[in-house]
Amino acid sequence: MRACHPIAMSAPVWHFFLTAFIVGGVCRSLPAQSTAPLILKGISTNAFGAFRDGSRFVCAVGQAVELWDRTSGQRVLTIKHSDIVIAVAVASDERTILTITVGKTNPAYLWNLADGGVIREYPSPAPDVETTGKREQDRTWELAFRRCVPEAGFGFTSAAFSMNGNSFVTGDNVGNIVVWNTETRDRMAQMTDGSRRIRSIAFSPDGDRVLSYSSDGILRLWDVAAKSVIRRYTARGGQNSTPTVSVAFAFSPDGSQFAFGDTDTLPKSVVAFLQACHASTGDIVCEMTNRIVDESGAASIVRAGCVAFLPAGRMLSNTGSILQVWDIQREAVTHRYQYESVINPGYAYPSVAFVEYLPTIDAAVVVEVENDENTLHQDWTVFSVVPLAEFSQVYEQ
Repeated sequence: MRACHPIAMSAPVWHFFLTAFIVGGVCRSLPAQSTAPLILKGISTNAFGAFRDGSRFVCAVGQAVELWDRTSGQRVLTIKHSDIVIAVAVASDERTILTITVGKTNPAYLWNLADGGVIREYPSPAPDVETTGKREQDRTWELAFRRCVPEAGFGFTSAAFSMNGNSFVTGDNVGNIVVWNTETRDRMAQMTDGSRRIRSIAFSPDGDRVLSYSSDGILRLWDVAAKSVIRRYTARGGQNSTPTVSVAFAFSPDGSQFAFGDTDTLPKSVVAFLQACHASTGDIVCEMTNRIVDESGAASIVRAGCVAFLPAGRMLSNTGSILQVWDIQREAVTHRYQYESVINPGYAYPSVAFVEYLPTIDAAVVVEVENDENTLHQDWTVFSVVPLAEFSQVYEQ
């Protein structure tokens, strides 16, 4: 676990402390967000989902999923599970969620957010495969600040909904990718990538493409109808990452492109990579690289995070607490920022665990997950929503 500075007792204010621009520029501060962040004291989360208007969030907390209202700061619903929850997906209608738990034979669960009841269960596609005596990465899962090693092993490992909510896709611990009919529980398509664990997965808006990242360090673009791989991409730093760390990827809102980001560490620096590709062919539109110099030598603690498409051909990504805006047409990073911890204002390297752009409200979501050894291993999770207009005041050079 990483030690943080003592937690400030005054009311925290979310903001970015910007580092110097990539090419020249002056350090400036992002205006404080218009609404207060949601701070979950004593809660360390390891899977997230945001609602389109930024008003509510779901998060996995041990053997439960919690629904929180950001405005009131109240927990709206707790859905208890028999095992640790490692993945959460919010349906497009925002009335249901899908959850994945550890356990080799555990089903995927579809829940009603109105009352917290189970709507449907979807059986593990490979319930009889024995994985417990194999490689360590088949037996462990990295949570926020500890490693999960369940005796029951793993079945499902990841999930994502289609845009219309009529189907969803899952990955499992032995390389299977299954597209499910949400209503009937029928398997609409099944593919196997020949590796072991599917670490993470994404569904294109039109439901024709799937992105999967596996324990062999390969990102694959799938044609669902043909049940075949269109293209494979080798993650730059993926082979050197810990067993359950994944590269970040996302489809564009119109489904025409996707992008994936990755990092690799060097002494006192981190190299961040981002590639934008055509979703239909997999052809690379551009490949961008940027080295983040870290004079403090803390580069070893940063991790790849998430990528999100922004308007006007831009992308937002994070590497640990460093956030960057990339311009696809210019094939370059335009700005770089250091996220300053909400709960530890003087702490330079907080854990940004989730980044997403919400086009409905034209805002970005940033989730910070922290652990403070100075307060008896107190865990915190902070959900912040910042209008993109406030970003733009700072992003433009």
